Amino acid sequence: MGGKVEFSVRISDCREEHYRGSGAGGQKRNKTSSGVRLTHEPSGVTVECEAQRSQAQNRVEALRKLADHPKFRAWCSAESRARAEGFASLERKVDESMKESNLLVEITDKHVPGESYCDVKK
Repeated sequence: MGGKVEFSVRISDCREEHYRGSGAGGQKRNKTSSGVRLTHEPSGVTVECEAQRSQAQNRVEALRKLADHPKFRAWCSAESRARAEGFASLERKVDESMKESNLLVEITDKHVPGESYCDVKK
């Protein structure tokens, strides 16, 4: 790999839920909560796995699915770009760009039908 690690995703960034698996498997499958659902809070991606009988194995598989999810990869890419530009996170970059000093609001007294009263320009 040899690349520089720009940030890391921690399991604490994810909300983990357990549920009972569905489908064939008999009484054991109906009584144990081996299904795992992971929601990565910052990106909003949710993945789940109930393929194995073991909750630990399902957690590992759910983490693999999370890492391969296109929306999660896009979030990682955006987060890397934000940090490369000197922001601690994507949220801080958005907050910085929305400060009053970065916005110009022009209010006119002429109203043209179909246009807004306020124009926000950057």
